[in-house]
Amino acid sequence: MNRRTVAEDGEDGIMKCDELNKLTPYRITKKSSDGTFLPDDIIWVSDGGEVNSVHGGGFIYPEEGDSSTWDFEAELADDWEVISVNGNEFCRKIEIKKHTNHEKLSKITGGTDPVDVAAVKMLLGRIQDDYERDLFEQNYRQYLSLYRSMKDWLNSEVEE
Repeated sequence: MNRRTVAEDGEDGIMKCDELNKLTPYRITKKSSDGTFLPDDIIWVSDGGEVNSVHGGGFIYPEEGDSSTWDFEAELADDWEVISVNGNEFCRKIEIKKHTNHEKLSKITGGTDPVDVAAVKMLLGRIQDDYERDLFEQNYRQYLSLYRSMKDWLNSEVEE
C-alpha cells in the first residue's frame, strides 16, 4: 500500500480539501480536530466537489465546517476504488483475486494436468533426484507424506 500522505508538500502535513484529487479514494490517517473525519475512514471527492465518507455514509460540502473540519491527514487508499457511472458515484473495496498454487504454476509452465497428476510428477522428480544421489531407500517411507504435502501446496490459495 502506498503510505505517502496526501499533503506531503505541506510543511505540517495538514491537508486541505482542494488538495484531494477527484474520484480518488483516500484513507484518513489523522482525524480532523472536530471529529468529522476519523482514522481509517475512506473518503473521496465527487465531481461536484463534495467530500464523501464510506464509513460515515454521507458527504459534506467544502464550504461546510471550519478549519477544524478540514485539518485531517490522509493517504491514498490503493485497496479501494471510486466508480462513477452516469453521475452516480460509489466507492468499494477492491477484491483481491486468489488463485491456487496449481493455477499459478500452470500459467507459468503451460501445464494442464490436474492437481493429482501434477503432484505425482513433482514426486517422481524428487524420487529421480533421490535415486541419482543414492537416497531412494533412505527416503522411501517419506514419499507418501511428501505426495500429500505437494498436493496440499498445489491446492492452497495465494493472492495474485
